[in-house]
Amino acid sequence: MFNLANNLEDTLFLELSESNITQIPDFAFTPNNSRLNKLTEINLEKNNITSIGSNAFSNLTALITINLSHNNIEKLLHLLTN
Repeated sequence: MFNLANNLEDTLFLELSESNITQIPDFAFTPNNSRLNKLTEINLEKNNITSIGSNAFSNLTALITINLSHNNIEKLLHLLTN
């Protein structure tokens, strides 16, 4: 699924709610050739996410909003420290 996201050029909003996602690995949204460099919002609500890699969103420099509501995430501290 995450490789598909890397093929979307000029995407501003990525809708992935209710997609049965259970984890987001490190560098899941790493843009290939800056294809996701315009992404400003990702909706991941209502999945069953329990873990997120500490570098899952690290290369998304335009990202403003990540909706992670209604998941089972245990920790976010490592995502908030840079």
